[in-house]
Amino acid sequence: MVVLKTITISSLPKSGKTIVVAGRGANDIGMQSGGLGKFSWQGGMGETTKGTTILDAIKSSVDPGTVVEYSIDGKDLQGSA
Repeated sequence: MVVLKTITISSLPKSGKTIVVAGRGANDIGMQSGGLGKFSWQGGMGETTKGTTILDAIKSSVDPGTVVEYSIDGKDLQGSA
């Protein structure tokens, strides 16, 4: 299964062998919130935005037996689409 752009968690299969999540923003709440999660208004650095990343949301919504693979660039993944 290939998931592109916008999905709802409820549309993902709850059980399956493997779900692949790829892209550098999938595990970065700052990127997912428009880049605003990296700096505070006073110039502080680090993860300042609280929330759940796309990767964490997918991991928490599937059955424990489902493997969720994460790749920053989509390279070196096992299996087929």
